[in-house]
Amino acid sequence: MLASALVGRRAHAATLRAFSTAAPRPVLQSATVTDVAAPQDIKGGTVSETGDVLLVDKTLTYRALQLPTAGLKADLRGAMASSDEPLKHVEADAAKFFSLERSIAFPSLFYHMGMCGKMRQEKELKTAAAMVRTEGLALRDELLWRAARAPDEMHSLKGSSGLVLTGDQGCGKSWALNYAAAACEAAGWLVVLAPWAADWTMGVGALSPKAANEAYRVADRDYFRSLPPELAGTALYDSPDASIGFLQSVYFSQREKLERLPIKGEERKAAYASVAGDRPPTLADILFKVAHGDGAVFNDFPVPVRPTYDFLQELRTVTDVPVLLAVDGWNLWRGMASSREWRSPTPLHARQLLVPSLLGTLDFGAGMQNGIMLCAVSHSPPDAPATPSRLRKHFPPPTDWARPQALREPFRSAVRHVPAFSGKEMHAMLNFYCAVGHVRNVGLQPQLESGELARKVMMMTGGVGDDVFKLCGKL
Repeated sequence: MLASALVGRRAHAATLRAFSTAAPRPVLQSATVTDVAAPQDIKGGTVSETGDVLLVDKTLTYRALQLPTAGLKADLRGAMASSDEPLKHVEADAAKFFSLERSIAFPSLFYHMGMCGKMRQEKELKTAAAMVRTEGLALRDELLWRAARAPDEMHSLKGSSGLVLTGDQGCGKSWALNYAAAACEAAGWLVVLAPWAADWTMGVGALSPKAANEAYRVADRDYFRSLPPELAGTALYDSPDASIGFLQSVYFSQREKLERLPIKGEERKAAYASVAGDRPPTLADILFKVAHGDGAVFNDFPVPVRPTYDFLQELRTVTDVPVLLAVDGWNLWRGMASSREWRSPTPLHARQLLVPSLLGTLDFGAGMQNGIMLCAVSHSPPDAPATPSRLRKHFPPPTDWARPQALREPFRSAVRHVPAFSGKEMHAMLNFYCAVGHVRNVGLQPQLESGELARKVMMMTGGVGDDVFKLCGKL
């Protein structure tokens, strides 16, 4: 858990100071990332003028979190993990903390793609301290073990459709997904992350269907003039804001890897040859115009559909590096969307949208040549519209992930359960919350030291991380 979750689409540059009882280690002072220019960047005159989308190189600086000088005295002996790199953690690091922002995954992955989760805890704690959990270690090791197997072996990435993280609401499924993504990034995988599936069905950042979400029919030639042959004449729709943000995030985060991966589809090779010039076209060329706004890419309104489809199809053919395709809130793609059919009051189902239709089942993962899907399901989704009775015969009901024992194959064998906090984890988390001032009642000092506070919090929350955070904020 990120004590207990993580910030969303942009991570803040603040790191946890190594506790005085931990071994000293070097602190990353800064990192440089390329990002879309904000108004303040334009005023500063530091932007590049390549293409229609202005870009800027930003330097992320890191400062230590100042722990409170007064308040509860927490026992932090042995609180820090042996490393800040998820790839280097061992079983002895379980229930200990590390700084995710000091790992290589922060500037290279999460800055652009964002982290999965509900986004509020880090803002209040002003830190990105994360707990190493046994379940996260097991998930990391399973993915790396599958990647090490020969493609023709059973349980290799090619022979695996995907893994589905389940568990009670607030228990840490999103953090387990983040942890696995950070480890795979450090191991050199191509990591493609969709931090919140509802971006496509409810609108980017939406938490309810009250705000209208626009969706456009991809076969409508008045809007989209450049389509892959496979989409011509289809009844699919696209949510442009979600898709364009997804493609840009992947491009800026994984550009160096994408530039080494050739396009394998012959029709797609020809379609992107003009971008590549004299060299063979790569996956980076599919996303280049979307990220830079070069040429006629925005002749389609509101954004082009072709790169979204082409990139996902080429992702299935990648064999040069292992591929992790991670989706948080994946089960939201089996319900209704807040957008409507073209010139009709009939609401759209997620399966009628381009990205959810492609990635909403494990079939996509089964077709990946050297990759795997990792999906976390949400038990606290936005209040999506109910499926109208006239549409229920066309769309199957959502899977009941709260009862994994009742699932059919291949879902049952794909499930990986994420439990609530153990007693050991609860003790470590309470000490951390006291150290950073999230628990402010100094009268609780005797109960903290005797373990009585941990026992009471466990009884009241059942070890659910989100509930622990809420309760501690009231103490």
